[in-house]
Amino acid sequence: MLQYLIIVYVVKFFNKKYGDLYVILYMSIII
Repeated sequence: MLQYLIIVYVVKFFNKKYGDLYVILYMSIII
């Protein structure tokens, strides 16, 4: 659960800097 919260935080942080492209890339790596 803690790992999930960290992932959400990281995604939100990078989303502000790099946009949805990085989020898609990050999620694809996890999956």
